[in-house]
Amino acid sequence: MCSERPEGKVWAVVSERVPPVLLRPYLAEAFEANEVKLDVFSMTTESLAARVVEQKDRIISKEISPPRSITVRLLLPNTESEALAITRQVSREDDPQVRARLDWTLHSHVTMLRSALFELRRLKLVEKVDVQVRLVPFAPQLKLYILNNQVVLQGFYIPEEGAATLADGEEVVTYDAYGTGATLYPFRATADSTPEQVGVVRAARKFFNVTWENLATDAAF
Repeated sequence: MCSERPEGKVWAVVSERVPPVLLRPYLAEAFEANEVKLDVFSMTTESLAARVVEQKDRIISKEISPPRSITVRLLLPNTESEALAITRQVSREDDPQVRARLDWTLHSHVTMLRSALFELRRLKLVEKVDVQVRLVPFAPQLKLYILNNQVVLQGFYIPEEGAATLADGEEVVTYDAYGTGATLYPFRATADSTPEQVGVVRAARKFFNVTWENLATDAAF
């Protein structure tokens, strides 16, 4: 069963069975708010960065009105930690080159995301843009998006065996998590949401805030 917004648009799935969704439409909706806030815990932000660039283009093309502010907090794995479960060689031995490859991927997508949002500020389309990044010494077991404090999207990272090419050209077999384009499960906290939906959103917000304040350290990039 679905509830509806006053405008008649589908607002949330409130049934016990929550079907999987994709990030794109939910992020598009989030960017139509006056104040955009994104709290994200993920492996590399690859999916998020690509979707944020799309929203930047929507704002520049005047498809949607620019928000007054955009605030982003990113929780990401610290690639200096030797205890990361993924990405790791199937031998389970720690390999600094494997972690360096993850570090490069992480940095490149954070840079893409930051560049897109700060371009909006440079063009004077969005007055306030704030992007903060903190690191935790463990790899996420699921990707978590909290959009405007009301919508939670979460999906598991399933470790898969695959080949990875290192900086020196060596190819190694690793356990990695390929989250790009993954389906997510949505939960929403609004007046007409079920208690179960609201409970998940509250728990996700608490988990993120406690992890951000107590377990994470500021990123050096």
